[in-house]
Amino acid sequence: MLIVLVELAAEDPSPGGTFIVIENRGPTPADIGCWRLSTTTREDLRIPAGSTVPAGKSLRLFFERGAVANPDRLELRDDTGQVIDGTPVLDDTAADDQLFGRVGDGWVLGRPSLTSPLIDGGFISPGGC
Repeated sequence: MLIVLVELAAEDPSPGGTFIVIENRGPTPADIGCWRLSTTTREDLRIPAGSTVPAGKSLRLFFERGAVANPDRLELRDDTGQVIDGTPVLDDTAADDQLFGRVGDGWVLGRPSLTSPLIDGGFISPGGC
């Protein structure tokens, strides 16, 4: 499981304008329901129960307004709290609809593309599960 895209400052300020994309490069579906997204500036956010990332696909999960600060560093943690993946500190204060994307071993700000099909999931929120 890898974090591959992050939008922290969308032009659209409504809930769902900011999001994270998690990619499953494994051969089987991955149940990530109740996993956490930890940030350096806010409380942990919970991925909705029942969220699954099919093999070879990416799942987009949306942030509620104000759930993630900008700039921030994100960590994907499984249901035991183990860090599965993370980002560097991401700073996108321009609100210009550019995304942070994983490219090789690094991150770029721009309009990176996905290497796997995208499906939309629910909203990530504090508490839950």
